[in-house]
Amino acid sequence: ILRINATVTTLNLHFNKIGNAGAKDLAEVLLINASVAQLDLGLNEISDTGIKDLAEMLRVNATITRLNLFGNEISSIGKKALAEMLRINVTIITFDFGYNKYSSDDLQEEINRLSKINKRASHPEEAFGEKVKLA
Repeated sequence: ILRINATVTTLNLHFNKIGNAGAKDLAEVLLINASVAQLDLGLNEISDTGIKDLAEMLRVNATITRLNLFGNEISSIGKKALAEMLRINVTIITFDFGYNKYSSDDLQEEINRLSKINKRASHPEEAFGEKVKLA
């Protein structure tokens, strides 16, 4: 239903234990969906495998602006995939991924910096231009 639904703007799957398989299925659907702007996947037992699938989708998704990945099983590997995604994604402005397994503070700082660029920008091209300057 989400593939063709144009009215659902908030998808709250908080604490549903969707795991990596659910994250992969959801990523495939959200590649097509153009209405979901808020995605809450907190406390869903998603590890790096599922995060990589979501990050690939978020590289091209232009509608999600708020993302909650709080309390999953993301290590520094998944965190790196998220940071790489944010170098390309220009729409995510609110990003909660606290209380996970990662430990790399410099990746945390980079993710915060990249999402702040998205938030400050008045349009996607401005955010992308600012990120290109960082590279």
